[in-house]
Amino acid sequence: MNIEFENNFKYEVKYLSLGENAYREVLQSSPTVNERLSILQSDPKNVEARQQMLRAVLRLDYVLTEKDQNNDQRSYDLQLVEEVKQIALDMVQTLPAEKQADALKFINNLGESPWLFFHLDRTGKSIVDFFENTKQVIKGENVLLTTRQINLMEFVGRTHDIGKLLGSLNAQIDPDHEIIYREIIGKHLEGKTFITHNGRKIVFEAEDVRFIIGVVGLHEDIWREEDFAHQAESLKKENNPQDIEVAIARGRTILHFVDIFGDAVRFQDGAMRIVDKDAFQARFVDLFRRHIKLPIICTKTKIITVDGKDNQVLFFVEWFLGKVFRPQWGEHGVAGLTWTFGILRDEWGINIGSGLIPAVQDGVIQVLEEAEAAIIGVKKNYPGYRYQEGINPQDLQEELSSKLEQIKNSISAIKAPLRPRSP
Repeated sequence: MNIEFENNFKYEVKYLSLGENAYREVLQSSPTVNERLSILQSDPKNVEARQQMLRAVLRLDYVLTEKDQNNDQRSYDLQLVEEVKQIALDMVQTLPAEKQADALKFINNLGESPWLFFHLDRTGKSIVDFFENTKQVIKGENVLLTTRQINLMEFVGRTHDIGKLLGSLNAQIDPDHEIIYREIIGKHLEGKTFITHNGRKIVFEAEDVRFIIGVVGLHEDIWREEDFAHQAESLKKENNPQDIEVAIARGRTILHFVDIFGDAVRFQDGAMRIVDKDAFQARFVDLFRRHIKLPIICTKTKIITVDGKDNQVLFFVEWFLGKVFRPQWGEHGVAGLTWTFGILRDEWGINIGSGLIPAVQDGVIQVLEEAEAAIIGVKKNYPGYRYQEGINPQDLQEELSSKLEQIKNSISAIKAPLRPRSP
């Protein structure tokens, strides 16, 4: 890779690891992107890791540019997975020798549940499943998305998180992988081929690329939860999907709930419902738990029955492994999903199983109440609760009290009757 080639990158990508210029405030957020990056880059280890990410991004653009000349007619989602995986494998060589074996094992297992390539494949299938199973309900001239846009949504599902493998820090809470998709992958999409699940061949045109980038480039709602949730309004029939901005907002909204629930929630037996309670717990409830970062470890026991015998098993809840402290994610997530499913039901005739929204609400409250108990338990020195190693409890009392108050406020907001949004 030569210097001249690197200098051709857009300013946003050149400084992806160095500053806030790559981050566009398309939706309002609090704290701002500038504030988040300032905190993130205060740690030299984070700066070094982001520079490593930039090298991977530069490599991806170089590889995709070379492939543009090869006229490879394979489905482009497969090509992206192949190239990103190879870059990740090459990056392993830069790790300390004692970490390389584990890194190789991790990358080679990405096709297994619940890891990245498995998630991408399953998301693509779940999007297809949603549109296939609801097409008999949605009849008439009005459509959620055009047939071509639905096919593009399958590609979106199969590729939306592909940039996460390139070393992005805190991929769930900062939009590095969205920027990689928008600024790097996006500029290579036009003219590429996608083969849908049923063998249909699509060659991406400029308007297709605009739709794909529009959906993927802003599909994470963390930090911008409330404004993101309002995009559910785009699902109303009064909005025309021929308007590309309406189509993009609808695409984001549909991807959002499919991305959250995976195949744990499906349109089955005439309604959207939870079809796999264990998968729902793993995909949604555990996902929200990663949004509640606390310097606390909880020790609990469970009775597990094996071959008819009850066994007492000790397990840990390591709250410090969370990515961010953001109870609002659950609060606005419940509201947004309620609006989304309500509009799908009221305007499109897509019935919603009676247990779905209560399960979403209960799952969020479960995590928040566990976090509330963890803070109270550690502050009062209850058995089974302790601080993360290396933490000075005296330095955290004010912070934990503030977080406890935020958690209580979110619980109260979720339990309050949810009012429909005004037009």
